Amino acid sequence: MSLRPCNFCVIKKMEMKAHARGNIIVIKNSTFMEGKCVFELPKGMKLPSYIEPNDKFPNGDAIYEKYNKAWMMSIGINCTC
Repeated sequence: MSLRPCNFCVIKKMEMKAHARGNIIVIKNSTFMEGKCVFELPKGMKLPSYIEPNDKFPNGDAIYEKYNKAWMMSIGINCTC
């Protein structure tokens, strides 16, 4: 038994909170590291181009810093809690 929720459940909770704020969650493949970048955007907004963390931008660019909420190695298709 895990004390932490699985990534699927974390994403579902993030989606509920984002929806309550009138926002959406967008998940993109990470080019910086294998895995997924999770962004929260205002509903109806498309994710602008951004720069992921690298040597020149250790935290990514301003857009990445503003909208990125999480990085996850993997997100399952169902709950594994």
